[in-house]
Amino acid sequence: MNKKTINNKGYSQQNSYNLIEHGLEQISQFVDSLDTDITLKPNIPAIDVQSVPAKMNIQTRDKVSLSLVNKDVVNQGEQLLKMEKRGSPQPVTTTMNVSLDIDSLIEYDPSVSIIKGFEFDYFDKAVFDAFCSLLCAGNRYITLAMIARCMSGKSGNYNPSKTTADNIHQSIKKMMWTEICIDYSEEFDNFKRVQDRTKKKNNKLIIKDRLLNVRYVSARINGADIEAYQPVTVPSLLQYASIRQQINSFDASVLSTPGNKNRNYMLCQYFLIQRICTMKSSHIVSRTILFEKIYSVCPDFEGKKDNQYSYKTFVTRLRKAICSFLEYWKQIKFIKNFKILSEGSVKYHSICIELYEE
Repeated sequence: MNKKTINNKGYSQQNSYNLIEHGLEQISQFVDSLDTDITLKPNIPAIDVQSVPAKMNIQTRDKVSLSLVNKDVVNQGEQLLKMEKRGSPQPVTTTMNVSLDIDSLIEYDPSVSIIKGFEFDYFDKAVFDAFCSLLCAGNRYITLAMIARCMSGKSGNYNPSKTTADNIHQSIKKMMWTEICIDYSEEFDNFKRVQDRTKKKNNKLIIKDRLLNVRYVSARINGADIEAYQPVTVPSLLQYASIRQQINSFDASVLSTPGNKNRNYMLCQYFLIQRICTMKSSHIVSRTILFEKIYSVCPDFEGKKDNQYSYKTFVTRLRKAICSFLEYWKQIKFIKNFKILSEGSVKYHSICIELYEE
């Protein structure tokens, strides 16, 4: 599958290679340099650090990352992902296994909500990418408020609601209790780009770790004593996406869409951003997105179909939010234009995205 990067003339976007060339090693060195002799809460480390806003938001877009939001992946055993180019006679398979220890997590914190088939959804993906963006910006401690600001494109004086903070906190807990194993040996054998990026640092060519390997500590940040997360290792998905050179980057303004967004709206927004960024990276990716595909990222979507009034209200509200996102992205030139397509009696069937071409 031959891919060609599309440079959006209306909106400045870096490709993954330029963004993190030599970056993985620097990030690894940064994480290794963090204090290992740190005192867990309630004691406060003496050093007062300043939070660093992410200059550029990043988003992993490799097959492993994108497959995590699919149903029947988490706790479903070994997954086989085809990596060879289209038409290639040589099959290249990467295996992954994702395990969430639900029993131990619930025992630790009964308030954590886990929905079958949505153990890892686009909200979790947004939290993960925000964490990685802040880590790459050089933050040694990361707070819930910092993640919320990064996810929403808000300024430093924004503090999330309790609901939003709780959702982010639960998401991080799930990722702390989720182990992922990626065996990319065949990619190393067949793809020179992977060989060059790996440099045989992983002798077994396996990445195995928690989705987020962090510890919860107390720290003094910007002069205030606050609880925060400290990374222990570079996130495994960030390592793999860096090796594959498959990381999107975009300005924080893309996330600063209008209106108050509940969790479902945020799910739809991040799904759309992921799809649009994928379109920008390849000419062969379809520019059309089904409305029903967007709705389906919400866990309660299928259940709404049992009640016609509830279903109609649900999709009408989502559709208005989706159109407001697209109008805003058109204004800031993240996309050039969009068109609502109908099919038969369905007025709002799909969306066709127009991008700024080279």
